[in-house]
Amino acid sequence: MSHKLFFDNWFTGINLQVQLEKLKIHSVGTVRLSRPVGCTFMEDKQIKVNGHGTFVEKQATYDNVTVRAVRWFDNCSVILLSTFAAANPVTMVERWDKKKNEVVAVTSV
Repeated sequence: MSHKLFFDNWFTGINLQVQLEKLKIHSVGTVRLSRPVGCTFMEDKQIKVNGHGTFVEKQATYDNVTVRAVRWFDNCSVILLSTFAAANPVTMVERWDKKKNEVVAVTSV
């Protein structure tokens, strides 16, 4: 039997997620930019220019465990780290756009 654990950026880290996955506990959580060591993403300025719904996904293997990091831009940039979830498939959601002062459709991870 496997479990799925969700947590916030205070607890998320590659080492913890690798150890959990070895115990058959899948995990996903938001992560601080400094925690996925060696994983580089485009700068906040660039991702902001591309707008709501922009995302970049990276994948690596640590100690025979596949870990994915996804940086997604909503109202601000968010990074997710997971041993079981990925950016695809994406869906369309409606978000309020302050600049346009209207609801717009954006892609969501």
